[in-house]
Formats: sequence, C-alpha cells, structure tokens
Amino acid sequence: MTDPLPNEQRWIGVQRAFECYCSCSETITYCLEQGGAYVTKPLLQLLIDCAEICKTTSGFLLRGSTLQQKVAVVCAEACEECAQRCEQIDDDRLRQCAEVCGRSADACRNLAGPSTGPVSPPRWQPGLVGRLT
Repeated sequence: MTDPLPNEQRWIGVQRAFECYCSCSETITYCLEQGGAYVTKPLLQLLIDCAEICKTTSGFLLRGSTLQQKVAVVCAEACEECAQRCEQIDDDRLRQCAEVCGRSADACRNLAGPSTGPVSPPRWQPGLVGRLT
C-alpha cells in the first residue's frame, strides 16, 4: 500500500508535532517551577496529553503508518484545546506554547484531510525548538 500523504506534507507534520511535543514538555516543567495557579490539573493534563499525542503522531508519520491520518485528527484536537488553555493564562511562556500548539494543530488538520475543518498553510520557523527555553 502506498502512503496517501505527500512526502513534504508528512515531514512538515512530523516537524510540527515534534516541536509541539518539546514545547509542551518544557512548559510542564516551567509550570511546575512556577507553582501556584500554574499547577492546575486541567492545564497540566492538557499539556501532558498534547505532548504525548504529538510524540505518538510524529512516530506514526515517520513510519508512514496506515493509521497516520486518523491519529492526526486526534492530535489536531488535542493541540487546539491545549493552545486555547495556554492562551487563557497571561504569561509569555504559555503564549509561546499556544503558538506552537496552533501550528501543530494546523499541520495535523492538513494531514487529516478536508473533513477536519479549514486548512491553513503551515507557518515554519526554523530553529524554534532551541529558542523555547
């Protein structure tokens, strides 16, 4: 069976999802260091869920799994929810995480196909992962 996704589109998805995994993982550590209002169950659960599904999605895409488009749908939903939650907190680090989550959601929606909502072009920023900390 041939891979239904164009190679470039798949690699953009791998990159965006992995960046999101890194960003959410770093943001979890940041929140734990901040304490107080940053350590709420809903926020930490979303960050963990988003990080884990992004890591999983990257693997599915790298392998060209026959389930990659289905996993991308779930990933887009998790990234969107995480972005919305992070945007609610007045903090530059969480706003930055929200931006990364938004880019991952866009890329995953593109991978999942037209039935998952409007498709936005990915916004690539080289070297972003290294600048998150």
